[in-house]
Amino acid sequence: CSKLLWSTLKETTEILDDGTTFVITGDIKNMWLRDSAAQVHPYVAMTADKYHDSVRNPARRLVSGVIKRQAFYIRHDPWANAFRKDLRPEGATEWLGRKGYIATWNYELDSGCYFIRLLYFYWLNVPRDPLFTSKLVKDAVQIMVDLWSVE
Repeated sequence: CSKLLWSTLKETTEILDDGTTFVITGDIKNMWLRDSAAQVHPYVAMTADKYHDSVRNPARRLVSGVIKRQAFYIRHDPWANAFRKDLRPEGATEWLGRKGYIATWNYELDSGCYFIRLLYFYWLNVPRDPLFTSKLVKDAVQIMVDLWSVE
């Protein structure tokens, strides 16, 4: 089982220069909010201080990076559910809502729910992570709450 967990990380995740983590969640190299949260959820238990040095914990870097990347995408467009790693120039599929980072512009309630779920379980393991008080994450949570109120 441990070989599978680490193989999955090697094949589907990328720590980006900005400290976020991009997760390829299917045969198309996009990051779906729901799927990426579900895919890294097994690693959340490994983020607790008791398992690794808190500074060099690779699971913590992975999960917090996914949360940051998801928060970035939610701030970009909370109605989208799949995103590209890189900004896409203007093009022919904009009429479908596929512009900028957006790969699929279909609102799905569970996309935001999985973001909040990942955030919650990470908080249970690492409650003092500065991630929870960052503007990026606080804004994304507020945006999702506001979106759910509208929907």
